[in-house]
Amino acid sequence: MEIEMKASLAIINTDTEHLKELREAALDYVGKGLGVVPVGCNQKTQDYKHPLIKWREDGPLRTESEVNRVFDQLGGKVFGIATFVDGYTLVDFDTKDTPKLFNGLEPTVSFETGNGWHMWYAADSAITMNGPIDLSEFEKRDGKKYKLEVYTSKRLDIMPPSLHHSGVRYKWAEPFEDFSGLAKLPESIARLCVKKKKVEKDDSSVVSEGGRHAAILQKVVKLCRDHVVNRTKIETLAQQWNLKHCLPPLDDEEVEKVIDWAIENVEATELEKQSKGKKLQQILEADINFALFHDQERVGYARIFFKNRSVNVPIQSPEFKDYARYVFYKETGGSISNLQLEEVISLCSAKALYEGGQKSLYHRVAHLGESFYYDLNNEAGEIIKIDETGWSIRPGIETPFLFKAGSGKEQVRPERGGDLKDFIPFLNIDDSDEQMLFISTLPVRIIREIDQSIAYIYGPAGSGKSTLLRMTKDLLDPSLGGISMPIKKVDDAVTYLSQSWVFANDNISRINDEISTFFCLVATGGESSRRKLYTDSEITVFSYKNPAYLTGVNVEVYRSDLMSRLILFKTKAVEAGSRRGGSEIENLFQELKPKLLGALFDTLAKAMAVKKSLSQKTEFRTADFALWGAACAEVLGYGAERFEKALQTVMRYGAYDAVYSLSAGRALLEMLDIENSFTGTAAQLLRKLKDTDGGFEWGEDVAKNPATLGKKLRELENSLATLGIFVDFGKRTGSERTLVIKKQGGNDSNYGSF
Repeated sequence: MEIEMKASLAIINTDTEHLKELREAALDYVGKGLGVVPVGCNQKTQDYKHPLIKWREDGPLRTESEVNRVFDQLGGKVFGIATFVDGYTLVDFDTKDTPKLFNGLEPTVSFETGNGWHMWYAADSAITMNGPIDLSEFEKRDGKKYKLEVYTSKRLDIMPPSLHHSGVRYKWAEPFEDFSGLAKLPESIARLCVKKKKVEKDDSSVVSEGGRHAAILQKVVKLCRDHVVNRTKIETLAQQWNLKHCLPPLDDEEVEKVIDWAIENVEATELEKQSKGKKLQQILEADINFALFHDQERVGYARIFFKNRSVNVPIQSPEFKDYARYVFYKETGGSISNLQLEEVISLCSAKALYEGGQKSLYHRVAHLGESFYYDLNNEAGEIIKIDETGWSIRPGIETPFLFKAGSGKEQVRPERGGDLKDFIPFLNIDDSDEQMLFISTLPVRIIREIDQSIAYIYGPAGSGKSTLLRMTKDLLDPSLGGISMPIKKVDDAVTYLSQSWVFANDNISRINDEISTFFCLVATGGESSRRKLYTDSEITVFSYKNPAYLTGVNVEVYRSDLMSRLILFKTKAVEAGSRRGGSEIENLFQELKPKLLGALFDTLAKAMAVKKSLSQKTEFRTADFALWGAACAEVLGYGAERFEKALQTVMRYGAYDAVYSLSAGRALLEMLDIENSFTGTAAQLLRKLKDTDGGFEWGEDVAKNPATLGKKLRELENSLATLGIFVDFGKRTGSERTLVIKKQGGNDSNYGSF
C-alpha cells in the first residue's frame, strides 16, 4: 500500500488502521522470539527510523504486555517497528539492482523496503562485518552505483508493516517464522565481508656481533620518528627487537644508551618537523586516562584526568579545548594555534562517534539497575549510591561513564542524622497538607525515569516564594545561575535544561500556549531540535524530562493539560515585624543543608521498599510520581493515605482555578449551579453563558464566538471532569454539533466549596 506524502513528514500517525497493524505485527514478532523497538519520525533526518524507546539501555520490548503498554503510551507517534540484529546476519540491498550481482541466491527470510530488500541469513561466527561492502569492482565494470550493507550486530532492522519516508510500506516476501529456516550466507557475499590484510615486510632477520649496534641504532631512530614524545613505547619496542634479532642480544644498558642518543639527536628534530596537531594527538593518546566515546544523543565526549579526578567533557566544548592546550604546553613548553587545535578536535570528534562506544551520560542524577546515583560534582569526584539498604558515598571511578558536569556546581557532602521535616520552617506555606506534599515529593526529584509533576508556588509579593525556590534548587541541584528569570521563548529554557537537572523559573507573569505546551513536555518528556552546542549551524535533537519549580503572584495557568501536571503551593504574607533577613535565613539553611540532603537520601532509600506494598489510588496525571510521593510520605510519618487525599484535593483546586480563570468557565460553573445539564449547539451555549454572566466583558478572545468557545471547552475538558462535569461534543449534523454537558451528582457537587 502507498500513502501520499507531503514535503515535510508528519510527526503523528493518524492512520488508525496502520497503527492497529503495527501493534498486531509487534505482538506476533515478540511471540516468535524477536525483540521489538517502536520507531517514529526523525525531523532532523526526515525519515521514520527514530527509536521511541531507550533500547540500548533498557533493551527492546520482549513481551505482549510490554508491547501493549508502550504502544498505549506512544499513541500516534509510532510509524514503524524494528528489531535489532541478533541471531542472524542482515544483508541490506539498498538498491533494487544490487541483488542481481549475485546469481542464484537461495530463498530465505526477506522483505521489501522503500529502496531495496532486506534478507536474513543464518548467523556465522566467521562473519563480523558491520557496515557497507566495497562493490567498486562491479561499479567500474557496469558504470553504475550499487549499495550493499551487511550487519551481524548493533543494528536496528526496520520491519513490515513499517512506513518508509517515501510513502511505501515495508512488506514481507518470505515471512519470518523462526531462525532455523534461515539460509546460509551465500559464498559470493561472504567473500566480500573479509577485510583485506596489509602485506607486511619480512622482519625475521638475525644480526650477529659486529653489526648489532648499527642495526639497533637504525631501528631506534625509526622508532623515535614513529613515536615522538613516547619514550616508554620506544624503550619497549627497542628491547623486544633486540631480543628477537640480535644474536646474542645487547645488554639492556647498551640499548638504553642508544635510545638516549637517538632521543636527544633525532626526536628533537622530529618534533620540529611534525605538525603541532599531530604532536597533540600523540600526547592525548599516550595518556592512559584519556578515552573517547559518544553519549546517547551522539555527542562526542572525552574522559580526561584533571585536578586529581576524571571528568567527562564534550569534545567541542571550551573546557576540552583549554585542557588540550594545557597538556600540550606541559609536554612541550609551547603553544598551539587555533587552526591546529581545531584539526585535533575534529579528529577526536570523529573517533568518538565512529570508534568510541556509546555511554549514557546524565546531569546530577541517574538510575542503574536497582540503585539511584547522585553526583556531588566535587573535586574528589564522589557520587552517592542509593538502594534499599541505604546510601553511601562512593568514588566516581566505580561508574566512570555516568555523569556530565554541565552547569552543575559542587554539592555539599551529605550527613546522617537529619530530618527532612526540618525544611518546613523555610516553606512559609500555611496549609499543613501542602507542607506535607512539598516535603514528601523532594526525594522523588532524584528519580530520573518517571514523569515529574511541576511544583507551582504562588502567593503575594514578599511571601518568600523566590527564597523557597532558590533553597529548593540549591538542595536538589545547585548550578551556575541558580534560578532563571521568566522564560519568554522555549529555546532559552531548552538551553538551560541541557545543562542542569532541576528547572527553577521565578516570577512568572504570563504563560502563553507555546510555553504551556513546553512545560507539559518538561513534566512528561519531549524532544527539541536546536542548534548544537558550540557550533553555528549543526542541529541536534535534545531529549528532556526534568523536575520543575515555578513561582508567580497568581496561578497563570488555564489550560487543563498543564494544570493536570501541577501541584499548587500557596505561600502566606509575612506578618509585619516578623520578617527575617535574607542572610540570616541563608546561613541557617546552609548550616542544615548537609543533614537535609542526607535525610532526603534516607527517605528515598526507605521508600524503595515501602513502594512495593502500595497500590495506586489517585487519578493524578503523573501516576508514578504520586506513588513514589505516597511512599515517601509513609516513610516520613505522614502516611500514604493522607498524601493521596491531599493530592486529590490539590487536583480539584487546580481544576477549579483552571476553569474559573476563563470567563466562559466561570459562567459555566454558575449556570450549572442553577441547571444540572445543558444540551444544544455551541452558539446556544454561548448565548446562555452571556445571559448567566452578563456583567462580564465578553469581548475577550477566549469565547467571543461559538468556535473559540468550543476550543476552550476542549482545553478545559480534563479540569471539568475532575470537578464532576462531563462534556460530550457529540456528532456533527450538517453545519452544527450538539453539545451535552452534565454535572455528576446534581446540585450536591462540591466544586462550589472552593
